[in-house]
Amino acid sequence: MLVDMFLLTTEDGIQLPAGFFAATAPKPGTAIDAVVLNGGTGTNFWHPTITDVAQVLTAAGYPALTISTRGHDLAFRGRTGLLGSAYENLADCRYDYSAAIQCLVERGFRRIALYGHSLGCTKATYYAAHGPHPALSALIALAGPRFSASLYESSPWAEQFLETKKQAEELVAAGRPNDLFFATFPTAQPFAAASWLDKYAGETYNVAQWAAGIRVPVLRIDCGLDEGLMVYHMAGQFEDIQRLAPNPLHRHVILEDVDHFFTRPGSAEKVGKAVVAWLDDLPSP
Repeated sequence: MLVDMFLLTTEDGIQLPAGFFAATAPKPGTAIDAVVLNGGTGTNFWHPTITDVAQVLTAAGYPALTISTRGHDLAFRGRTGLLGSAYENLADCRYDYSAAIQCLVERGFRRIALYGHSLGCTKATYYAAHGPHPALSALIALAGPRFSASLYESSPWAEQFLETKKQAEELVAAGRPNDLFFATFPTAQPFAAASWLDKYAGETYNVAQWAAGIRVPVLRIDCGLDEGLMVYHMAGQFEDIQRLAPNPLHRHVILEDVDHFFTRPGSAEKVGKAVVAWLDDLPSP
């Protein structure tokens, strides 16, 4: 499959890699013209968890744009300093997604769906509730966590959470917010102290705090083979969205034989088919 690869430039001047997948045979009369796809922690625009899904979409008639947000990979040097999953501020995703949607608008598309997987799901859901691009018309939220300090403090992982939080707070108090430390919660990886606290130490990215701001239909997909902390901080999000931003077009799908990282053959195809089925059911404007 031919992919048009290029750099997006965000409103705040960050350049981000992207790939456009043209539809095999565009489907007329659909509610959605094209889909932006973004993956999880440290992934990028060519990661198979999104490119494999993009190919299912394009085969079904939906053009797809896969993007690397400023949280792509572990770390890289951007125009404003160090970025990547170790350094990103999640709220800055609004610049990345708006640039991606605007790119599709400039290519002639008018009604755009945003698909996010894992951390990308959390960011995409947050974006949909916080002044998104006017062309955003649907949200596909796949297996993303709710980041909630109060949830973590009362969880079976409380000790691990509090110890990691203490390490990050000590670095910030010492005037070293951008120093890396090896976090053990929620996953083992290097983090800048300020970035870890931004993500996990408050309620900023807890969907229950702001779901009322979502104005588009939402497809929430969860993976039936996820377990442990993954399930714990993903639970109840569809119910929060439906309670706070009710919409008869919202749908919740649990893919019983798919795990978080698509390690089973055919997982991306199952996810893609679930997305296509929902998009096909959305009423045309």
